[in-house]
Amino acid sequence: YIFSMRHILISGFILCSVIANSQNEVDALRYSNIGFGGTARSTSMAGAISALGADPSCSAINPAGFGRFTRSEFSFGLNYFDIQSNTSFNGSNSHGGRANLNVANFALIGSSEPQNSEDWKRIQFGISYQRYANFNNKITINGDNNSSMLDAFVAEANGTAEANLLDEKPFYSGPAYWAYLIDPISPGNNTYSSQIPDSRVHQTRSITRIGSIGETNFTLSGNYLDKLYFGGSIGLPSVRYQDKYSHEETPLDSSLSLTGFTFDESLVTRGLGINFKAGILFSATEWLRLGLALHTPTGIGLSDRWSTTVSSEFSNGDQYSETSILGSYSYHLRTPGRVIFSTAFIIKKQGSVSVDFERVNYSKAKLRADKFETNPYPFTLENNAVLTNYQSASNIRIGAEWRFIPIYLRAGYAIYGTPFKNGVSISDASRTYITGGVGYRNRIFYVDLAYVNGKWKEDYYMYNAALTNPAQVSNTTHSIVLTAGINF
Repeated sequence: YIFSMRHILISGFILCSVIANSQNEVDALRYSNIGFGGTARSTSMAGAISALGADPSCSAINPAGFGRFTRSEFSFGLNYFDIQSNTSFNGSNSHGGRANLNVANFALIGSSEPQNSEDWKRIQFGISYQRYANFNNKITINGDNNSSMLDAFVAEANGTAEANLLDEKPFYSGPAYWAYLIDPISPGNNTYSSQIPDSRVHQTRSITRIGSIGETNFTLSGNYLDKLYFGGSIGLPSVRYQDKYSHEETPLDSSLSLTGFTFDESLVTRGLGINFKAGILFSATEWLRLGLALHTPTGIGLSDRWSTTVSSEFSNGDQYSETSILGSYSYHLRTPGRVIFSTAFIIKKQGSVSVDFERVNYSKAKLRADKFETNPYPFTLENNAVLTNYQSASNIRIGAEWRFIPIYLRAGYAIYGTPFKNGVSISDASRTYITGGVGYRNRIFYVDLAYVNGKWKEDYYMYNAALTNPAQVSNTTHSIVLTAGINF
């Protein structure tokens, strides 16, 4: 090494495309690929509630469903969420998981008869909240690999002068250099090598994710002649996401002076957004209802804070540790719009079967820098990756409800199509949900209970996809939602 005074990056933004897990196409998909949530009634029917209406969850699907409220209502719900993740990596298997309790929904809806109008039967206005994405999880990856994370550090460092490495690469290869994990091939040479020449290592990574997307909707709707129902919602989604991981490597060659190293990274993301949803319901007959809803793209202002720490240990007892500066960056994400067709069949006024068909084009997501950033990043590579990797997908939700007054039984099934183009993802990234529930209702009070079993798979690359195989993660969720409400 050539030793020099360590520097601190005072300003500017360096997007580390070699390893960075922030502000890229993965983020665009994370905040676009959302599911269903809300009340226990809606959840127990897999979110296929919009053509039936008279449920607070309609505000986030088809706000015209509010038009079927004949009385005012207040409701509140809780959700117990448990996820189990099984990981396969280069022939080794590991298990992780996490559980948490959260607020599923709340709503205050007013319904009144308009004066001086015989055609407009009722007008409704509501404020509602629902959580429709839960990021909580803990994933463990374990196995041998013929690639080291140091290879990614070397790839990032190559071409950068040794004296400038910490300034220009402050989060990854810079700290790795000062922990004596990578070296210039020769003094003054801007090409680097790692302390694990053959790259054969045992790797362990523990990933902890916390967070959610919840949305507050302000909804206005109306009932025209008990045949047509119109509605619109202004949605204000809030994003909270935290991703921490600890990556450990031990060389398989015991003759090396390096006995192992650990790399830790912490990312915290916060964001607020806005969208608009408009819908219409048509009661064609006593037994058939049809619906159409359009969702505008959601604009979200996001702010990231992240830092890294690298520690190394050598056979002679030497230990080194280097912590990066605190990185921060503000940017914007536009998620794709949606179109939703829905229908409901009413069976002898005792039951119903409802279907929602949703179409969304994930390749329409787009990142851009915040206009107040002093060093705006163009996101050209990331937006091109969105166009290259993602596609349009169809989401289908089916729900059924049958009543034995005052008891209601419900069930549902949903499948969310993969957002990836063919050949992009090794795992099948489609998501399936099986749901069920029971409820009690009278004229004043109701309580509903729902259960959701969800399954999906994902590929997780610990660093540059050109250097390592992905870990294949199989996720299974168990979710219980309890909602209570009063009518007045």
